Amino acid sequence: MANVSQQPEPAMHEFLTSVLNFKSPELRLALDRRPALRVPTERVKADRAVFNVPPMSAERLDTLFRSIASPAQRRELRRDGRVRFVYVFQAAGQNLVGGFRVEAKGVNGRVVMLTCRNLRRYSGRACGPTTVNAA
Repeated sequence: MANVSQQPEPAMHEFLTSVLNFKSPELRLALDRRPALRVPTERVKADRAVFNVPPMSAERLDTLFRSIASPAQRRELRRDGRVRFVYVFQAAGQNLVGGFRVEAKGVNGRVVMLTCRNLRRYSGRACGPTTVNAA
Protein backbone atom coordinates (compact mmCIF):
# COMPACT_ATOMS: atom_id res chain seq x y z
CA MET A 1 0.00 0.00 0.00
CA ALA A 2 1.47 3.35 -1.03
CA ASN A 3 2.05 5.94 1.65
CA VAL A 4 0.32 9.15 0.61
CA SER A 5 2.00 12.25 1.97
CA GLN A 6 -0.27 14.91 3.38
CA GLN A 7 0.46 18.60 3.30
CA PRO A 8 0.98 20.11 6.72
CA GLU A 9 -2.02 21.87 8.16
CA PRO A 10 -1.94 25.66 7.80
CA ALA A 11 -0.63 27.79 10.64
CA MET A 12 -2.70 30.65 11.97
CA HIS A 13 -0.79 33.19 9.87
CA GLU A 14 -1.80 31.28 6.71
CA PHE A 15 -5.46 31.35 7.72
CA LEU A 16 -5.33 35.09 8.47
CA THR A 17 -3.46 35.82 5.23
CA SER A 18 -6.28 34.10 3.34
CA VAL A 19 -8.87 36.20 5.15
CA LEU A 20 -7.08 39.35 3.98
CA ASN A 21 -6.46 38.06 0.43
CA PHE A 22 -10.13 37.08 -0.03
CA LYS A 23 -11.32 40.27 1.70
CA SER A 24 -13.42 38.06 3.94
CA PRO A 25 -15.13 39.56 6.97
CA GLU A 26 -14.71 36.41 9.07
CA LEU A 27 -12.80 33.17 9.61
CA ARG A 28 -14.48 30.52 11.72
CA LEU A 29 -12.65 27.55 13.20
CA ALA A 30 -14.78 25.12 15.19
CA LEU A 31 -14.25 21.73 16.77
CA ASP A 32 -14.94 18.85 14.36
CA ARG A 33 -15.64 21.22 11.45
CA ARG A 34 -13.60 22.36 8.50
CA PRO A 35 -12.36 25.96 8.55
CA ALA A 36 -14.75 28.36 6.85
CA LEU A 37 -14.46 31.86 5.44
CA ARG A 38 -17.48 34.10 5.25
CA VAL A 39 -17.56 35.87 1.90
CA PRO A 40 -19.98 38.78 1.68
CA THR A 41 -23.30 36.97 2.08
CA GLU A 42 -22.46 33.30 2.22
CA ARG A 43 -20.22 30.98 4.15
CA VAL A 44 -17.67 29.30 1.91
CA LYS A 45 -16.61 25.87 3.09
CA ALA A 46 -12.88 25.49 3.20
CA ASP A 47 -12.72 22.36 1.04
CA ARG A 48 -14.32 24.35 -1.81
CA ALA A 49 -12.46 27.59 -1.24
CA VAL A 50 -9.11 28.04 0.41
CA PHE A 51 -8.15 25.28 2.82
CA ASN A 52 -7.98 21.60 2.06
CA VAL A 53 -7.62 20.35 5.62
CA PRO A 54 -9.48 17.88 7.82
CA PRO A 55 -12.00 19.05 10.42
CA MET A 56 -10.45 20.80 13.42
CA SER A 57 -9.39 18.65 16.36
CA ALA A 58 -9.26 19.98 19.93
CA GLU A 59 -5.47 19.87 19.86
CA ARG A 60 -5.30 21.76 16.57
CA LEU A 61 -7.66 24.48 17.81
CA ASP A 62 -5.60 24.85 20.98
CA THR A 63 -2.40 25.19 18.96
CA LEU A 64 -3.91 27.83 16.68
CA PHE A 65 -5.32 29.77 19.64
CA ARG A 66 -2.05 29.64 21.56
CA SER A 67 -0.22 31.06 18.55
CA ILE A 68 -2.13 34.37 18.81
CA ALA A 69 -3.22 34.59 22.48
CA SER A 70 -1.21 35.95 25.38
CA PRO A 71 -0.82 33.95 28.61
CA ALA A 72 -3.39 36.26 30.26
CA GLN A 73 -5.88 35.60 27.45
CA ARG A 74 -5.36 31.84 27.78
CA ARG A 75 -5.99 32.09 31.53
CA GLU A 76 -9.17 34.08 30.91
CA LEU A 77 -10.43 31.38 28.54
CA ARG A 78 -9.80 28.68 31.14
CA ARG A 79 -11.43 30.75 33.89
CA ASP A 80 -14.45 32.20 32.04
CA GLY A 81 -14.98 29.85 29.10
CA ARG A 82 -14.71 32.80 26.70
CA VAL A 83 -12.20 35.46 25.77
CA ARG A 84 -12.30 38.37 23.34
CA PHE A 85 -9.39 40.48 22.17
CA VAL A 86 -7.99 42.36 19.19
CA TYR A 87 -5.09 40.80 17.31
CA VAL A 88 -2.97 42.81 14.86
CA PHE A 89 -1.46 40.69 12.13
CA GLN A 90 1.21 41.33 9.50
CA ALA A 91 1.89 38.68 6.86
CA ALA A 92 5.60 37.96 6.66
CA GLY A 93 7.16 39.01 3.37
CA GLN A 94 3.90 40.53 2.13
CA ASN A 95 2.34 43.94 2.28
CA LEU A 96 -0.68 42.63 4.21
CA VAL A 97 -1.59 44.05 7.60
CA GLY A 98 -4.87 43.45 9.32
CA GLY A 99 -6.64 43.72 12.62
CA PHE A 100 -8.92 40.99 13.88
CA ARG A 101 -11.48 40.85 16.66
CA VAL A 102 -10.88 37.38 18.04
CA GLU A 103 -13.39 35.45 20.10
CA ALA A 104 -12.58 32.08 21.56
CA LYS A 105 -15.05 29.85 23.36
CA GLY A 106 -13.93 26.95 25.47
CA VAL A 107 -15.20 24.02 27.48
CA ASN A 108 -13.11 22.65 30.33
CA GLY A 109 -10.24 24.91 29.30
CA ARG A 110 -10.18 23.61 25.71
CA VAL A 111 -11.01 25.75 22.70
CA VAL A 112 -14.15 24.63 20.86
CA MET A 113 -14.64 27.68 18.62
CA LEU A 114 -12.30 30.37 17.37
CA THR A 115 -13.71 33.26 15.34
CA CYS A 116 -11.55 35.98 13.78
CA ARG A 117 -13.54 38.95 12.47
CA ASN A 118 -11.69 41.16 10.01
CA LEU A 119 -11.76 44.75 11.27
CA ARG A 120 -11.05 46.11 7.80
CA ARG A 121 -14.15 47.25 5.92
CA TYR A 122 -14.18 46.87 2.16
CA SER A 123 -16.17 49.21 -0.04
CA GLY A 124 -18.81 47.82 -2.37
CA ARG A 125 -20.46 44.43 -2.42
CA ALA A 126 -17.71 42.65 -4.37
CA CYS A 127 -15.47 41.43 -1.58
CA GLY A 128 -13.24 38.98 -3.34
CA PRO A 129 -13.01 36.78 -6.37
CA THR A 130 -16.31 35.55 -7.69
CA THR A 131 -14.83 32.14 -8.44
CA VAL A 132 -14.09 31.37 -4.78
CA ASN A 133 -17.20 29.20 -4.44
CA ALA A 134 -16.62 27.22 -7.63
CA ALA A 135 -15.52 23.65 -7.11
